[in-house]
Amino acid sequence: MMKKIPQLTPRFAIIVLVLSMLIIQSCNLAWPLQQRQDNAQSGDQTTNPVVENTPTVTPTPLPKIRIENAEYKIILGDYLDALTDYQNALAQSTDPQEQAQASLGMGRVYYLLKDYSKSIEILEQLIVSQTDSFSIANAYYFLGLSYRDTQRYADASAALMIFNNLRPGLLDVTIQTMRGDILWKGKMYDAAIEAYQKAIDASTGDTTTLQIDIGKIYAEKGDHTNAIRTFDAIYNSTDNDYTKAQMNLLLGISYTAMGLPD
Repeated sequence: MMKKIPQLTPRFAIIVLVLSMLIIQSCNLAWPLQQRQDNAQSGDQTTNPVVENTPTVTPTPLPKIRIENAEYKIILGDYLDALTDYQNALAQSTDPQEQAQASLGMGRVYYLLKDYSKSIEILEQLIVSQTDSFSIANAYYFLGLSYRDTQRYADASAALMIFNNLRPGLLDVTIQTMRGDILWKGKMYDAAIEAYQKAIDASTGDTTTLQIDIGKIYAEKGDHTNAIRTFDAIYNSTDNDYTKAQMNLLLGISYTAMGLPD
């Protein structure tokens, strides 16, 4: 499997620079030892003996460092290397929070690799075995995505709802919209309308697209009366010519389905 290699956006370039600085810094840590050895070789061999061929000891990275490195590698698209770092951190750490973060990272990487069954297995285990609230909340998010991509639509919606309850705030509109999309795809029409309405209620911006989707769901489920009411309200509330034309088309379809002239 080929690794995903993203384009180096300015953000990626900054991360590469930071990583390069870290590598240079780690190399500099070994320089004083070599310098002392060189000085000893050039000085009095009797008073300053030099042990030749002494290997440089490389310390094992702490679990926290492995987890941070894995996060950078995910951003850079190095998913398999990131997975290895998370696995090593989990095996090395005895700290519950680090273990939860490592498990979350593994579940996230398996999702990105489209190994949904493995992602679900790890994230479900994290939720029942760990206590770190931050990791558990995020586990529900990626669990929801994995459920969605395995057509477990009701489970996906439930997981995302739990995530939204655990992390309320700025993502409310996005999460409720995702739930609406998932439920609509699973033909759970009433629940989809409810999710879209929650997104509308939480939004402070333009909700025309969400309203149109609600109208389309009414039409798809055969409730053309509510579909017409929805499309007509959108038509009368917008000044956008494209939206008006779109509403005329959708109104015509619903009127035709009801056997009525538009």
